[in-house]
Amino acid sequence: MQFGTAGLVYPFKYLKNGFVAKAALSDQNFSIMLHALGTYGRSKILSNPKLSILNGHGATLTVGKNVTYIDKVETTFNEATSGGYGYMTYTITTASVLSGVGLAVMANVIDDENVSLYVVPITSELEEPILYEDFGTTEGAKIGLPVVRLRQMATYAKLKQGQTLIIGGLIDEIKDDKDHKIPLLGDLPLIGRVFSWSDNTKYKRELVILLKPRIIDGAEDLDQGGTGLTLKK
Repeated sequence: MQFGTAGLVYPFKYLKNGFVAKAALSDQNFSIMLHALGTYGRSKILSNPKLSILNGHGATLTVGKNVTYIDKVETTFNEATSGGYGYMTYTITTASVLSGVGLAVMANVIDDENVSLYVVPITSELEEPILYEDFGTTEGAKIGLPVVRLRQMATYAKLKQGQTLIIGGLIDEIKDDKDHKIPLLGDLPLIGRVFSWSDNTKYKRELVILLKPRIIDGAEDLDQGGTGLTLKK
């Protein structure tokens, strides 16, 4: 496999020895490598952004959706007045959590060629279906309490501008259970199971983050270069 200046990618079936011996990546073809990973590998590009950060400052990036959950519940008893009955009131406070991928980056320019990066990637995934619990004395009052699987790491790296920082290790196991049935026949009593089946799949996946910093001054065009991290002095 080679990522040359012409952007040529040689897939597995065209290799004489049957395996990839070397991959050469030039500075101008960072985006070509990402495209090749998505085309010829079992990978999916979640995001391909470009961040601009002032020296000594940070930036965050999120890809996913915000899930609202119950953060706090306050119960208040209201006493009876004028011979009436007392009653309860409930005050519910909600909050949200990210279900997806988050990335925080703190960058510092050491000199004209070297930078230091403090990177914190986070992955969170909502477990479905959401469980609902009975709440209060009112009939039918239920509250959904979502459970989110969270994985987080932090790393510090020093590298030259134009070099690519690769971060991995956020591995999780996915279980995918799907039920299938033949229309109408699968709904028949007693014998419906004969026309129904289930697919149980289990696989592992890993989140890999690639960062490529580039140092510029305030007058340089931000549109130049490929995907990566742009640092302003």
